[in-house]
Amino acid sequence: MATTLPVADSDARAITSLSLRLSITFCGLLTITALAWFLFLPIPQALRPLGIWMVAIPLAGLLGSIYETLTIFSLRHDATKVIAKTSAARSVTGAGAQAILGVAGAGIHGLIGGTLISLLTGNYPLWRKFRDQGAPTSAGALITVARRYSAFPRFELWSNLSNILGLNITILGIGALYSHSSLGQYSLSYRMLTLPAALIGMTASQVYLRELSLRRSAGGSGDRIFRSTLLYLSTLSVAPFIILWVFAPDIFQFVFGPEWREAGDFTRAMMPVIWMRFIMSPLSTTFLVYERQRALLIWQLVILVTTLASFVAANVFTWPALRFAAFNAWALAAVYAGLLAHVYRLTQDSERSRTP
Repeated sequence: MATTLPVADSDARAITSLSLRLSITFCGLLTITALAWFLFLPIPQALRPLGIWMVAIPLAGLLGSIYETLTIFSLRHDATKVIAKTSAARSVTGAGAQAILGVAGAGIHGLIGGTLISLLTGNYPLWRKFRDQGAPTSAGALITVARRYSAFPRFELWSNLSNILGLNITILGIGALYSHSSLGQYSLSYRMLTLPAALIGMTASQVYLRELSLRRSAGGSGDRIFRSTLLYLSTLSVAPFIILWVFAPDIFQFVFGPEWREAGDFTRAMMPVIWMRFIMSPLSTTFLVYERQRALLIWQLVILVTTLASFVAANVFTWPALRFAAFNAWALAAVYAGLLAHVYRLTQDSERSRTP
């Protein structure tokens, strides 16, 4: 993520090179560990169907990490067409390879193989874009940028971990406190809500990150880009979210059958936090552009603690699953509102600091 910040392209290239080398080293160690586990240690029952494909798990992680790193580098150079083409190529080749291998009877091998083919297809054009940008980076340049941007791995690692836990602990908690039926209804609702929001939010996040980084590098204010992005995301989302709020149970019943109508009730309950996450996902990168990683980590921890507190309240007061989902959604929406106010203050501070 630090790739977008330096003024000099040579520093951005050094950050990208460092990221790639760290990914290769870390995932290489995981691959060796997975191979040693497969060869010399008992394999858990759940992993036995994978067989030797266990080794492909860290390989897939490596290819995904390379893709994200090169995408940020390409975004810095406004290569949005290349990014769009590689994203489409990944989807088409992955689905096509899995379909062909599935027809051939490859089973789980076809699914995993198709995924790896998809990742490789997306990485190659981005790698060419990176390779053509300049000469190889020296060891001294790698050390310099590692020291300059050391806060990113020190705080972002824990911030991302906290974010992942906060997003997934709800599903684990519902499975522990309530019935499998409630878990299924909640999971379907969550997937249907978050997938389109994540796809749109990812594109908006990339554009916002690039524009805000360019303005900060040029000594400009982030206030206008913040306001315009907030207005765009709010305007884009208000109509679909209102429609879902009103008609969600009927929509789920029509699409999935009457037994899934309750998923629409969960959709209504979760609407406040899903809407706030849709808006805040791109805007939260403001913390990275202004290098306030510590503050972002604190907010992620507050989100995680709020979710855990909601589970404690549900357990103490024996709330049904739907009431818990509604309480948790409104509590998290309030936290995200505070996060939005903090982002606004950051951009306002940048505006005041450049005013004579």
